[in-house]
Amino acid sequence: MPRHFEEFQCIGSSCEDNCCIGWDVEIDKKTYHKYQKVKDGELLKLFRNSIFENPDSYDRNVDFATVELAESNRCPFLNEKQLCMIQAKLGHAYLSNVCAAYPRYANEVNGVVEYSLNVSCPEAARLVIANKQGLAFTNEQQSTSPNTIINFVLTTTDHNGNSMVNYFVELRNFTISLLQNRKHPLWERIFMLGHFYEALQKSTHGQKHPPVQMLIDSFSRKIEKDDWRVEMSSIDANPTLLLRFMKEITDKLNTVTEIYSQKYIRFTQELSEGLGTSKNSDLEAEGEKYKRAYEQFYEPFMQNHEYLIENYLVNYVFGGLFPASESTKPFESYRMLAIRYALIKYHLIGISAFRKGLTEGDCVQFIQAFSKAIEHHHTYLESISAYMNRKNYDSMHSIELLLKN
Repeated sequence: MPRHFEEFQCIGSSCEDNCCIGWDVEIDKKTYHKYQKVKDGELLKLFRNSIFENPDSYDRNVDFATVELAESNRCPFLNEKQLCMIQAKLGHAYLSNVCAAYPRYANEVNGVVEYSLNVSCPEAARLVIANKQGLAFTNEQQSTSPNTIINFVLTTTDHNGNSMVNYFVELRNFTISLLQNRKHPLWERIFMLGHFYEALQKSTHGQKHPPVQMLIDSFSRKIEKDDWRVEMSSIDANPTLLLRFMKEITDKLNTVTEIYSQKYIRFTQELSEGLGTSKNSDLEAEGEKYKRAYEQFYEPFMQNHEYLIENYLVNYVFGGLFPASESTKPFESYRMLAIRYALIKYHLIGISAFRKGLTEGDCVQFIQAFSKAIEHHHTYLESISAYMNRKNYDSMHSIELLLKN
């Protein structure tokens, strides 16, 4: 687990967001049957009118039943103080597994439970994102909580020819090590990581035993010697092309009908006003505004604050079981990491233009809103991946545009 993991405590009604609004609320089978025996008249009526067995359940320890949300997609068990009536009246032991676990997230790798925090929770985001020293991890011998939901189980010996599973531990360790290498600006770290995963995809094609460890060692030496300097300096920044691409992928998300996070919607409005974006806007003029915002506000701030985005990416890599989670192809997995970075950077540059600057709090709040709106969206990131496949954006040449300003 990350060293800060056990510091997390829900701050209840002091929270500026709410994890019981806008999301499905799932009830495990054991908790569902406990609710049928409750003596409290008010709660029992709500249980019977608002909780229904789920015919599409995939795991009875997770979603045996679901809560029918009330007006404005609120959980009907929220009281006027935005607190859970179930916990207030019956105690923490009566929360469902999903409600008790969030924002804690658990996977199992080679028999070891790995815990992380989901930064869609504001308090978790402050712990993770604002950590100036960077994320560090610790191993502890302890029993697993009965509410723990194991989201994914990964065994590296059961790989079916997938090198990303077979060498998962080595690949994830290398990825985190490079993302935390502060000798280089963050975009350069992501650039070097992309060339590694592109080379990995080529080396694994059709090979039963690809030389993964040799490739890691070779790239590690090249990074240590700073052999990438010439290649990185030769990349041309093109704000107009970058903005065209970002508009193409952000237009795939209808914030009015698909997003319930008012905070995220406000941030997208600030981006639009800051850069003067619209369907018919002049990309050249917009590109000039983007460049000015980058040079005046974003870049000066990020010189001392890149750890904010670094921590988000490292948390994503650790908790998301990168690179074995989103694709069986190494470069496709990397591409989705690069897209996350590009989306966050693009929004923060627009927000900085609107606010005439950035603070650490601005960045933490945006990344939390981004995580809640985008990471928890059922199809948006998948649609971007499919779009990039259709456009044949399957090489570092197509990704470099997203990295350098």
